[in-house]
Amino acid sequence: MTTTTDLTATRADWLRRFNRVIANRLAGRFAGRVIYAAVLHTGRCSGRAYLTPVVAVPAPGGFIIPLPYGPGTDWRLNVQAAGGCRLRWRGREFELTTPRLVGPEEAVPHFPRWLYPLLRFTRIYLRMDLAPGPDGPADPQALPEGEPGLLLSREERLAGALLLAALVGLAGWLITGRSRARR
Repeated sequence: MTTTTDLTATRADWLRRFNRVIANRLAGRFAGRVIYAAVLHTGRCSGRAYLTPVVAVPAPGGFIIPLPYGPGTDWRLNVQAAGGCRLRWRGREFELTTPRLVGPEEAVPHFPRWLYPLLRFTRIYLRMDLAPGPDGPADPQALPEGEPGLLLSREERLAGALLLAALVGLAGWLITGRSRARR
């Protein structure tokens, strides 16, 4: 007998695989620009280098990344095992350390308001601190508006926003099993 919990887990697993194989390749085009970022990490078992597109926002002293599929994703486990990663964001790379899980009450206020509806299903976030460099940690919030990587065409911004909305909406629908379609 299949329970609702089993069905929800199956849907979430399917969505993770879909994103790994298809959606991450599409989102990789936007990774490192505007709201999209790229987590550069090393596999904890294979030792291979990976690039995983994510949504990331700066927070005082570091970055916050939503984990819509929960804390068990491979990239998050790799980052946790290594004690950090590099993050490509707005055309620059930042060395991040001290990965830790935080709740929505700490994370969501750092995101733009237009993303709040898309984050409603996300219950856990990854917070990481900037690693100190020779001149102290770089401040991602101090980037000038004309920084390379920020200038996207209207079509790129629209495609990125639509992809993000579709993926988050699909994740929420698959995980909760709710459909708004009337039968």
